[in-house]
Amino acid sequence: MAQAMTNGRATCSICGKERIAYKCGGCSQDFCFSHLGEHRQTLSQQFDEIETDRDQFHQALVQQKETPKRFPLMEQIDKWEEISIKKIKQTAEECRQKLIEYKNKHLFEIENKLSQLTEQLKQSHQENDFNEIDLDRFKTKLAKLAKELNQPPNSMIQQDSTSFINKLSIVVSSGKRMHQSSDSIDASSRLKQFAWEQWDNQVIAVIFRPGCNGLDRYVLKRYVEQVLFQSERWKHLSSYFSSISPVVRAYSLTSNEIELMRRILDYHLNDQFRLRITQANDQLIEYEDLLDFISRVQELYNKNSNSYHHSHSINGKIPSIPIIHSLYILPSLTTKSMITPVVIQSKTQSNKIQESTTTTTITNNNYAKIDSNGWIQINNVYLPFIVKNHQRYVPYQVLVSCKILEVDELRTTLIHATTTDITLINTMIRECKINNEQIPANALLINVYHVLIGTKNLIYIKILPKDNPTLKINRQYKNVLSLHGGSLYIKNYLIPFVCSSHHSYIPLNTILNIYPNLQIKLKNFARVPHTYELDYLQLVQMYYNEENLLSLDTLLIDMKDLYQTDIVLSNTMTLIEYHAKEKTKFEQKLILINNLSLKKRKNPESSENKQIKQKLKTSHQPTSTFVRPLTGNYPIQSIKSTSSNQQNNWISTNDQHPERTHWQ
Repeated sequence: MAQAMTNGRATCSICGKERIAYKCGGCSQDFCFSHLGEHRQTLSQQFDEIETDRDQFHQALVQQKETPKRFPLMEQIDKWEEISIKKIKQTAEECRQKLIEYKNKHLFEIENKLSQLTEQLKQSHQENDFNEIDLDRFKTKLAKLAKELNQPPNSMIQQDSTSFINKLSIVVSSGKRMHQSSDSIDASSRLKQFAWEQWDNQVIAVIFRPGCNGLDRYVLKRYVEQVLFQSERWKHLSSYFSSISPVVRAYSLTSNEIELMRRILDYHLNDQFRLRITQANDQLIEYEDLLDFISRVQELYNKNSNSYHHSHSINGKIPSIPIIHSLYILPSLTTKSMITPVVIQSKTQSNKIQESTTTTTITNNNYAKIDSNGWIQINNVYLPFIVKNHQRYVPYQVLVSCKILEVDELRTTLIHATTTDITLINTMIRECKINNEQIPANALLINVYHVLIGTKNLIYIKILPKDNPTLKINRQYKNVLSLHGGSLYIKNYLIPFVCSSHHSYIPLNTILNIYPNLQIKLKNFARVPHTYELDYLQLVQMYYNEENLLSLDTLLIDMKDLYQTDIVLSNTMTLIEYHAKEKTKFEQKLILINNLSLKKRKNPESSENKQIKQKLKTSHQPTSTFVRPLTGNYPIQSIKSTSSNQQNNWISTNDQHPERTHWQ
């Protein structure tokens, strides 16, 4: 341990005196002979502590071997097992009850048939009127009843291939640098995770695969070609596709990626592209490679812009992105973490992409805020709206002519459109290429929210895109109105819900905004909504006068799955109940306004008139605010009844109205 100094003397590290000393080979400190033993004793004590720690660890290891169920992750497995068994038992019990109901009904029918056969036998026996043909007929009927009793018709057990129990697996990391297995390529697609990107005002759905710095974005080649074909800029660039090298690399799809893209195309995009995705005909391309390809084509296009006039002639054929097929090779990952939580977030725009080809990422937006002027669908009618005092206003005459409202209905709430309003609305109509329609001067406008709460029945409302509103018209809007749902509160937050297939669903993003720590626990229970479910949730938000509507990448979660958490749901109210409540309050205010108008004509400064004004002021609620309420009766100008043989350009065609308009 220690060795004597060559000159014999040194300063002891304990007593500080210069004496004959010995240097410790471990700590390189000097000790005199008196304190050398003390240092040795200290080392012995530390060694004993290490042996004690080793013994305790060995005991813990033995306990782990003797009680393997005390492993830290075992509790999560037990919880999963409990939930899965509960689901299986519930499904089995539902099937048993259904089978019992069918069996009772089936036995009742057999009993009736047997009674009829018994009466026939009794009658034939009493009258002694039967022969061989009758006997064969009786035998056949009896044999048929016996067969139906033992083998009930029209009943069988059908097993759905879609799993309603989330598969559990254990991922073990060796801690060494290695490639992920091929099973993890489509982990994001298996969890139904995707996002929306935008190029030249064209919205593009992207899915994810693991990359060097997290998740990389990928797009379906045939799908993105059809989306970009709607851009004039893309058509101009297409004439240079064959001149670009190297071409874009393409990759094969997995089954989970095919399923996710089918869901996106069918439910979120209403199957507008009519694509049938197969593994043989379709490929993925990386979104960054696509942007790089566009950037290089744009650069070539700009270089030749001065030499001759550009023109494109594609004869309606969709330009194809030149590709070279490649097997998907996973990049090397860092050694720090092999198991990382999946967080979907937008990537920083590449510096090499020019400003003219940058994309607008909307991946992280939980809500798509709707503001400024635009187009709106009200039942089977679509029309422009303008924003005044943060409220949407539409031409009143259109709703009357299309029989959404009766003549003089909600007249008290109308306001006169200004010259600027009329000019703006007619400009929107012309830009949308709607012929033979124009809003006249001095037209009346009505608040969209007043239409929602002021009518007898529920009204369907949907915000449409500005550029091509007819593209997103929901001609099956009655299916949305046939759904049930409403709102509830979690803490002080208003949450919409929709009922579908005997379950109640709420947006997952709204829950995670309140409880972000529940993301890992709840995300496996989430699913992609059907279009009509998302439309209904947005309709609930419209009735509550919400400005920020749910976005297309919203996921739904069953309210039953929230019972496993500490989340408390309160103040549940159906949309029908809320509409009736708000309609009553709305009608009471209309009565007060009419009384105020009547009293004002008789005696403008009467005390009763002042009381009504004060009552109106105190009963003011933001959800039913009147913007510049009118107190007089105004004639409805330029409202013409639509005859049966006159085409109404405002009405969207559906199954009940087979005639088509030039809007479509």
